[in-house]
Amino acid sequence: MNDLSSRYETKDGKVNLSMVAEAADAQLYKQTQGTVEKWMTGAVTKSSIQGQETYTAPGFNEEFNSTFSTDKEKKMAFVQHMVSLGNKSEQQYFAISFPTNLTFSDGTNIREFLITVTR
Repeated sequence: MNDLSSRYETKDGKVNLSMVAEAADAQLYKQTQGTVEKWMTGAVTKSSIQGQETYTAPGFNEEFNSTFSTDKEKKMAFVQHMVSLGNKSEQQYFAISFPTNLTFSDGTNIREFLITVTR
C-alpha cells in the first residue's frame, strides 16, 4: 500500500485508502496467483482451512517445464521471481500463496521450500 498511496492522493493531500487497498490487492494478486497461474497446466483452486486460504494446482505447464527442466532451474526461477517483488513481506506472501500440493522431483514440497527461503 505504501508503494501505491501517492497515486491516490487527493487535491487536499489526503489519501483515498479504499482505492489504495483495491490497487494493492490487485498488485498482490498479479505478483502471486497471477504469476503461478501462468506457470500451471490448469486452474489454481482456492480453499480455506481453519480460516487460512490455501491453493492447489494441477502441475506446471509444458512451457514452464521445458524452460526450467531441473529442480535447480525451478528453484532459481522461484527465487528470481521473489527477488523481483522488492520486499520481504511480498516475498513471504508469494511463498504462503503457492499451491500446497506441488513438489520437486525429490519430493520436497515447493511451498515449504519457498517459506524457508523467505525466512
